[in-house]
Amino acid sequence: MIVPGLVSVTCKRSSAEEIITYAKALGLLAIEWSENWHIQADDLQRAGEIGRLTRASGLVVAGYGSYFRLGTGLDPTPSIKAAAQMQAPVIRIWGGDKPSNQVSDGAYRLLVAETKAVADLAGEYQLQVALEWHKNTITDTNETAATFLADVGRSNLKTLWQPHQNLTVQQRLEGLCNLKKAVQYLHVYHWDEQGRRPLEEGTDEWMQYLAAFKSSGSKFALLEFVKGDSLEQLKNDAHTLIAWIEKNNQIGERNGQPIQ
Repeated sequence: MIVPGLVSVTCKRSSAEEIITYAKALGLLAIEWSENWHIQADDLQRAGEIGRLTRASGLVVAGYGSYFRLGTGLDPTPSIKAAAQMQAPVIRIWGGDKPSNQVSDGAYRLLVAETKAVADLAGEYQLQVALEWHKNTITDTNETAATFLADVGRSNLKTLWQPHQNLTVQQRLEGLCNLKKAVQYLHVYHWDEQGRRPLEEGTDEWMQYLAAFKSSGSKFALLEFVKGDSLEQLKNDAHTLIAWIEKNNQIGERNGQPIQ
């Protein structure tokens, strides 16, 4: 089952409490909380409080969107502890700070070793780790992402997914299908060459992505990058996402393959 939700960084100017109110009013069911904008890694009390408020409102904490970046000498411990304190199931991290084709063999081996250590530490807190799916990181192509996940070889290491701007729709679909079991959840938005667009303009593409994302268990599709950071556009995009998910479920049922 695909569950609609929101990435809190979408509402940078709003408080965590306001975001919970928005999500409930719009029919969204989950929130990925942002480290830099809403829950600082060193504020464990606030992390616990927002986790409790989210659940008390009937919403799910989808994850903790940290800005810990591999290969930069940072310590992941504070971010991992904040994720655990809010009882997030997964912590998002970033796969370095270079395009994958510029990572030397030696630097690659160091990234693999560091990621193993991060995954092991997160595992001590019963956390999954998910790599941000992003340009200028080790996950900037389908092939490098798959290879890196395999080389790290930790069962609690996953990846997020969003439509890379440097890939065609077909290439995006191929990556999503091939990596589906490793994809923790989706970041949902629609861009063109000029930037952010209303989500409904991406209907043709996103119906294909959602169909490819069918999986067992609950997985999240979380809104991000709303045009103009507008609350009115957020409302429209939420309605669009929920309608897509409902239609996707109906298509699966008609084909005799209900989403479980």
